[in-house]
Order: sequence, then C-alpha cells, then structure tokens
Amino acid sequence: MEEDIFHEMRGNDKHYEACFYQVVADSSPISEDLSELGEQYIEDYGYPYLYDEDSLVQQDSMTVRLERPADYRETELVVREAFWNCYSPGCMEHYLLHVMRDSPGFVPELDFVAESGNRIIGSVVFMKSFILGDDGSRYEVLTMGPLAVHPSFQCRGVGRLLTGYACSSASEKGYRAILLFGDPEYYGRVGFTAAERYGIRTSENRYHAALHVRPLYENAMDGMAGRYFENEIYMVDGTAAAVFDRQFPYKVPVSGTPSQRRFEEVSSMQKDYITKSA
Repeated sequence: MEEDIFHEMRGNDKHYEACFYQVVADSSPISEDLSELGEQYIEDYGYPYLYDEDSLVQQDSMTVRLERPADYRETELVVREAFWNCYSPGCMEHYLLHVMRDSPGFVPELDFVAESGNRIIGSVVFMKSFILGDDGSRYEVLTMGPLAVHPSFQCRGVGRLLTGYACSSASEKGYRAILLFGDPEYYGRVGFTAAERYGIRTSENRYHAALHVRPLYENAMDGMAGRYFENEIYMVDGTAAAVFDRQFPYKVPVSGTPSQRRFEEVSSMQKDYITKSA
C-alpha cells in the first residue's frame, strides 16, 4: 500500500503552500550494496520488518548511490512523474529539487538516488534547517525531502530503502536529527516519533500531528524543545516552477484527487501550544 507524507511550506499565492512527499510502504528488497548494514542496522535503526525474507527477491537488482551531475535531469523527471497531480494539480517538486542543489543549505553527501538496471527509479535529498529552542539556543537539524519513487516502481519498497539508507548515512556523518512533516499513520512505523513528544512545534508555534522527528543518536533531542524552522528553499515560487515545467513533456493537471484530499485532512491536524504558567 502506498502511504502519503507531507511537507509543509508557507507563502503567498506565488508560493507553493504545501506538498506531500511520497514513500512506498511495503517490504523492501535489499540491495547487496546495503547488506553490510545487517543485523546491526536493524538494531540501531528499528526496521526489522524491512528484512522480511519474502521481500528479498531481486536483492541485487536495486542499489542506492550518490546522485551525480549527469543524473540531474533524469532525477527531475522521476520526481515529476512521482508527484504529478498527487497533492496539487500538476506538481512543483521537480523544480524544488532543481533549485535545492544550488542552495547553501543543501546536503550533497546525503543526495541519494535508487537505481535499477542503470535507470534511476527514486530519489531523496536533505536540507539543513534549525530548531529555535525555548532556551534561546539554535540547534541545527536536517529536513528530509522531497522523497520520490517513479510510479512504475512504487509499492516495491524503494521509498523505504532510500529512507533507511539515508537515515543510516546521516547518523554515520554525525547529524543530530531528521525532521519532516508526514502522515502519522506511516511515520510512526518507520522510526520517526511525533515531535510533540519532545516539545517541538511548527515555526508558527503550533503542535502539528504530522511533524515528526528521528533522533540520530541517544539523547540527541535533550533540551531541544522549541520551534522548528524549515530551510526557506521550501517556499517555492509557483511562477518560476511553471516556467521550469515547460522544459518537460506536457501533462494534464488534475484537481480533486484522493491524495489531494488526504493532504487537506492531514494539514488540519494542528493544535495551539499553551505555555505552562509558572
């Protein structure tokens, strides 16, 4: 079953207000490139069900590697196909990916693609963001997304494979935590925790049921209660995105899809933060 996860963006009518990031939520075939993670990976990252033996067919047919400049247009095509009409008529995520790569907050060492048969079938990227703590401190964290899987490879575990591998790599590189806005029905099952548990709110100082965090080492979130601020690159210029999309084959935008309605539902799952009285 395909699950939906969303990433909130703010802006006026020229900016993309919000989009969902798509991930495939079934058992993951495991590439030989990932086999060294083994049981230690399961213990450290909490994904024992990814290794369902029934899913280990085609285990050498899919690999995860860093994206290269020669991949850029192919990856953008994959992202466009994955998101078209999912969470708004048309999509902007391929343009978002395009401009992210030149942003100073982009994390190139965590820019991964999934490949099968010398064809790119999925992508995941990260940006540096921050939490403004209630104590006045500023804590650097990672924001994950967009995460995309080509429609012809969805429901095969590609999204999970990318997510698990990327989280492992971020931990190895010493990053503190990964945050994202995602469907609670999915992210609670793949190692993420509701941010409210750590006292983390949106930049508007509200608790959001879709805001999730994945600490990357023990006690990583201690003392980090506060407001989460995504990198400003996520405020996408809709006009620029439309111009960029003209470089690609024409596709028909459609409104009112089930995934668009789900986005609206999840977007409403917010509540006010009430400061405790002294």
